[in-house]
Amino acid sequence: MTIGEALEFERKKLNLTEKEMTNGIISIASYSRVERNLQDIKARDLFAILDANRISMVQFVHDLDIDLDEKDTEAGKWRYHLDCAFYENNIQNMEIINQVIQEKSKSKELKLSGNIVLAKLKNNLDCLSTVSMDELDVLCDSNWVKDRNLLKLFYDVMPILSMPYLSARIKEILTEYSGREKQIDPEYQYVLGMISISYARECSFRGDYRLMEEIFIFLDKLPRTPKLFLIKLLEKYYVAILLHDKAKSKHISKILRKLGYQKIATDIEV
Repeated sequence: MTIGEALEFERKKLNLTEKEMTNGIISIASYSRVERNLQDIKARDLFAILDANRISMVQFVHDLDIDLDEKDTEAGKWRYHLDCAFYENNIQNMEIINQVIQEKSKSKELKLSGNIVLAKLKNNLDCLSTVSMDELDVLCDSNWVKDRNLLKLFYDVMPILSMPYLSARIKEILTEYSGREKQIDPEYQYVLGMISISYARECSFRGDYRLMEEIFIFLDKLPRTPKLFLIKLLEKYYVAILLHDKAKSKHISKILRKLGYQKIATDIEV
């Protein structure tokens, strides 16, 4: 069953109208379109509806007929849900989303990303110490820097990589993309920007600044588009950290919190 079909099945089993089923969480019109598979539903809204109607999330997920092939658009949706739950700091939703990924995906890379992002949210990266380099052998492929899914996996695993290995992979990215920053596909610009910011964070936390200058040059050359606003702001934050400008770094952290990015503001504090 699709999500819409599963919701309709549960609603009819409970003998509820669409209005009763939504509990005011989303509009009746939107819910109706979801049931008819005409519209997607945000993970947090789906879980809120299930919870409000005391429907087992575990069983609901198990009954879904979803094939999360790594190159399928469906996989992209659940990857997006994963990121949303992370930045919303919602462990419960994250656990359910990861359950979907672990049960329905055939991609070992997507499964590994799910476990790592969940561990990061729980501040429990120690549990991933058993992740072997064999599981990351896809990053040794000569074309990994051109694969957006592998770039996202690299972004996820950065906190658990040794600094020499991490820097070697960053060097590969810079070799591939430096000098043509404005010609890169916008979706790749965003992923590469987030990787660069994450690397700056790891350098700051570990006190190892070997490629920071190259990273800042790369970030500065990325176009100043609305999509990259957050990345540009975080670039300014880490430049301030490197220059020991506490007033500026605190000011940027304050801006992030005012904009609702509390988790990011907390995570970047050195």
